[in-house]
Amino acid sequence: MDRHGLITPLPTIETAVRAMASTHAQVISAAEVSIGLRTGVTKDEVQRKLWDDQTLIKMYGLRGTVHLVPAEDFGRWITALDVVTQPPNIKGILTADQTDAVLAALDAAVADGPRTMTELDAYVIEATGSWAADPVMPNFGGSAPRWRHALGTATRRGVICFGPNRGRNSTYQKAPSVDRTDPDEAVNWLVMAFLHAYGPATPDHFARWTAGAKSIAKRAFDDADLDETAFGYVIKGDDTWPDPIVDYVRLLPYFDAYTVGCHPRSELFPGAALERAAPGGSAGNFPVILLDGSVVGVWHQRKSGRKIHLTIEPLQPLSHSQREQVHDQAERIAAIVGAEATVAFDSVTVMMHR
Repeated sequence: MDRHGLITPLPTIETAVRAMASTHAQVISAAEVSIGLRTGVTKDEVQRKLWDDQTLIKMYGLRGTVHLVPAEDFGRWITALDVVTQPPNIKGILTADQTDAVLAALDAAVADGPRTMTELDAYVIEATGSWAADPVMPNFGGSAPRWRHALGTATRRGVICFGPNRGRNSTYQKAPSVDRTDPDEAVNWLVMAFLHAYGPATPDHFARWTAGAKSIAKRAFDDADLDETAFGYVIKGDDTWPDPIVDYVRLLPYFDAYTVGCHPRSELFPGAALERAAPGGSAGNFPVILLDGSVVGVWHQRKSGRKIHLTIEPLQPLSHSQREQVHDQAERIAAIVGAEATVAFDSVTVMMHR
């Protein structure tokens, strides 16, 4: 928790994102809260880092989902992901030549500035051929054009990243020009970043975190300078354990890196928390209440204008002190999103986020 900035705040936004080994940003408002809780900044400051200062990059990252990474680390991220991430199953969907054609079209499409997905559909299909439009990619109950199977590859090749939203629509822009590092060095760097944030951990944990092949993860751990403990591997010499924290409450948003990256799930989600907050072992689908580092409940927020209402559902009784900390956390979240908070302890009836 301390390495994640959940006990001692971290000095900068970039430091916080690096401490999490990237910030899950499929829901950008949740990413803003994740960063704000670790630093004390507001959502507007996170947006400035993304679109004005451009010291953060929004990209398709771990597990093929959207993440934020420090711009300084972008070259290492795309190099490492190209090695450890399982490539999309495009056999029979896109040939190597078709993939190259799509990447060339995307590179040309964003040369003059950000484009929405609809604009990219039109540009890529016109540039490559009618085959690119075939609706063969599952997409929220429907089917998306064939060419979109190459989006992850386009990120890992350094062609595109996300641009600023245009209204409610995401845009994609030219990725910053970076020098790729040596692949082995990049993978080693990623292992170290993972273990610093989530160790002790095993190669299987790393494979799950990256959605990569277990064989690649094992080889990466074998090549790294690590120590083995009873709980998994740590960076060599990283064996100083802090004193346990006691009576320490934190609220984390959807898909917070702490809940997604930490293992074993049985320790992070003890007892009833596993089924309630991580059904099927899939973490991140609910905002969670942490007590001394483990999940003890779920919560939900509803924002209306300048008001934000938090419904808190503990899975065990909370003391007066712990409830006071919940209120303090609600105030912090409200400050991050620019609102005033109210809190009610009740059942969360909203379905989990998918």
